[in-house]
This record gives sequence, structure tokens and C-alpha cells, in this order.
Amino acid sequence: LTRVVNLAADPSILLDSGQVGDEGFWIYNARNLVLFGQTAIDDFYHDLAAAPVFSFFSLVSFSLFDVGFGQARLVSAISGLLTVIFAYLLARKFSPKVALLSTVFVAFNVLLLLHNRLAVGESLSVAFLSASVYFLAKRQILPAGVLAGLSIMSKTTSFIYIPSLLLIMIWGLVEKKFKHKDIVNFLFSTGLVILAIFVPIFIFKGQEISLIYKTFGV
Repeated sequence: LTRVVNLAADPSILLDSGQVGDEGFWIYNARNLVLFGQTAIDDFYHDLAAAPVFSFFSLVSFSLFDVGFGQARLVSAISGLLTVIFAYLLARKFSPKVALLSTVFVAFNVLLLLHNRLAVGESLSVAFLSASVYFLAKRQILPAGVLAGLSIMSKTTSFIYIPSLLLIMIWGLVEKKFKHKDIVNFLFSTGLVILAIFVPIFIFKGQEISLIYKTFGV
């Protein structure tokens, strides 16, 4: 309920104007495609450059439910619910009490909850990352790598998660739960997903994408 009720309401006063203002950046082209049948006429492709998977799901939400604040934030709200579910699935491997406590801590984490009610890419990225860790725990390496790639493509700054995922796998090597080839397969599947998504976008909008990274990289 904390994630889905009254999604079109004004954002929390706990968020600063920069976080709230970012919503427009991340749904820019998804909104344009649904309302006008074309991407931005001003060649501003911030969302496609840095959050193409989130942009795609925003497009799906707008296409199904029309354009609006609630529809824009629906992707994040559903992502938040999935994150809570994966937190439970991971923690129940230890004990019912750990599963309950972990789920409560994740469900009511203030920063996560606030972002689950914003149309920004972090929530979707965290959901894919949680799913990736879940599949790592099940020793299903290729799905874990694919989900890690989708996490990064939901918000490219999520590449900072890679060291944490590698630490999990290194621990698995020490505990003899993983083999060296598992790390290779994980990195290969992650990289393949990133290339499969980013390369076509760059081929068609390379100049505009490069401009975004040059501008925001300064």
C-alpha cells in the first residue's frame, strides 16, 4: 500500500528538488512516443543514454494506461514490490525469523520507499539486482548475469554494483559453491546484455548519446 496508493500525489518533502525534477528526464522520450508518436524533436536522449530499460518499461506503462504521474511511477512501485519479494526469498534460506525481519527492513527502508514512488530508474535497477543475487544464491549463473546486465541498463550508474556481485562469487569460490568458469560466464552474460541493448541505440543515435555523456560527464 505504501508503494501503490495515490501514486500521482506530490512527492515526499523528504526528497530534494533535484531528485523530484529528475522524473522528467527519465520519462521524456517514453512520454513523447505515446503522445506524439516520435522521440524528442530537440535530440535530448538522456533517458535512452543512461536508462534504456527503464525508458522501455515506462513506454509500456504509458501505452497500457495512458500518460500521467501515477503511470510514470508505476514501474518503480512494481519494482519496489518485487524487491521486497526477492528479499524474502533470499532471507528464508536462513530461517523464518530472518526472512520476516529482512522483509520488514527492506519494505520500510525510507530511501528505497521514496524512490519506489518516483519515476526514476533506481528502483527498477535495484529490483533486477535483487533478482540477480537471488539467482546467484541458487547457483544459476547465466540468469544472474542477464539480470545484472538489465540492472545496469536500467540506470547505467548501477555498474557500481558489479564489485559487490563479484565479492559474492569470490566468497562462493572460497566456499567451493562456484567455479572459476562461473565468474567468466557471469561476466559474459552481463556484458552480452549490455551490448545487446546499448549497441543498437548507439548505432541509431550515437551522436546524441555521446553528447549526453560528454555533457553530464563534465
